[in-house]
Amino acid sequence: MARVFRIKGRDDFYGKVTVAPYVQRRVRLCSDKGVSGGWLQALQTAADRVAAGEPARMDTLRGIPRRILESLGLVSKLAEARGTTWADHVAAYVGELQRRGLSPKYCSNARMYLSEVGKACGWRSLRDVARPSWSKYIEAREGSPRTRNTILATVRTFLAWAIDNEYMDKDPLAKVKPADQSDPTRVRRAFNDEEIRAILTHGQRHEVAIRLALSAGLRWAEVRALEWRDLDLGPRPHVHLRPAATKSKRGDVLPLPLPLAALLEARRPIGAAPTARVTVPPHRDTWLRILKRAGVPYLDNEGRIAGFHSLRKTFVTDLQRAGVAPRVVQALARHTDPGLTHGTYTDLSLLDTFGAAQSLPTYTPPAAVALAEGTTDTPVVSWHHMRHHEVCKNGPQACKSLQDGALEPRGGDMQKPQQKQPVSAVSGGSCIVLTGGE
Repeated sequence: MARVFRIKGRDDFYGKVTVAPYVQRRVRLCSDKGVSGGWLQALQTAADRVAAGEPARMDTLRGIPRRILESLGLVSKLAEARGTTWADHVAAYVGELQRRGLSPKYCSNARMYLSEVGKACGWRSLRDVARPSWSKYIEAREGSPRTRNTILATVRTFLAWAIDNEYMDKDPLAKVKPADQSDPTRVRRAFNDEEIRAILTHGQRHEVAIRLALSAGLRWAEVRALEWRDLDLGPRPHVHLRPAATKSKRGDVLPLPLPLAALLEARRPIGAAPTARVTVPPHRDTWLRILKRAGVPYLDNEGRIAGFHSLRKTFVTDLQRAGVAPRVVQALARHTDPGLTHGTYTDLSLLDTFGAAQSLPTYTPPAAVALAEGTTDTPVVSWHHMRHHEVCKNGPQACKSLQDGALEPRGGDMQKPQQKQPVSAVSGGSCIVLTGGE
């Protein structure tokens, strides 16, 4: 059993702690023998745990001077961090994000997600992080696969920060796989013309915001960030989207339809400051009330939703309906992936696919075409005759012998010839030269 002792000429007691087989270290304790004995026993227990590959329990070492713990190698960031609360680590992490200059929205979302995960999983400190509790939480959490993957990425980034700072030795969630985003749970639909008119009628307070999304394809956040200095309402009206206001963080220039430019000019307040907001888009509850008054269901029979972002999908779909070139549609939608433009942002139910099918060539023989189109008043020779005889391409003069008589009917029954009634297979004077009766 470890014992304490005094060195001649010293007031404090000393003790020896075994930190490894046959390895002892002498430590200076304090002037009280009883307290020194308690410290020595706690230090030996902690040293045994460290030798066994387990972290020392810092709660059993409270009150012992840090110099003693450091001399025995019992104090480390990892050991200290395991006793620090989850909320304290989250606060330190978010503070570092802010010092690095990340956006307030990013920092706010990181704090929100990490606080939610810690509370839902019951993680009071970093030592509580475990895969089973995470799996139970993420399976019960509502939201799209993209949202769940965002939360997972936030937690992993936080744990990587903890490992880099030696607060943890490994990531317990390293082998967790992200959710499959190929089958989205929320599919937006585009509005038809009747629905758009109803929405504009019952959402007049937000008409400018609705038309900016519908006629320029702006997102909700882009509408909210739009300022009067971003608009050029001259002969070629357009909008300058500042990089800070766009989703891709790049500047864009979008043309504006003339009716929308006229509406913006009429709604611009007199003496409006260049940095004043153009309009305020409706929040979710307001948007749902607009849909309800307009008689537009938020959820259709196919489970597709009609959110404010559906106006942007309507914008892309309307461009497709108007026959705009695909590359131009992609440019106006500001998509780098054409599959996103022509897949996710195109509502096929509003495209005239039946009309497109009717525009295909029929490959009908020329005789049938002439009959169907009514391009000539002359009798039409059947395709059967055209297949077995020669078609005259030299005009009616070369086929005069045929124009003076009639075709011999099938079966050899002769009828009275019909005089001066030209026979034509196609319009334009071409006729058939018969080499004999059938």
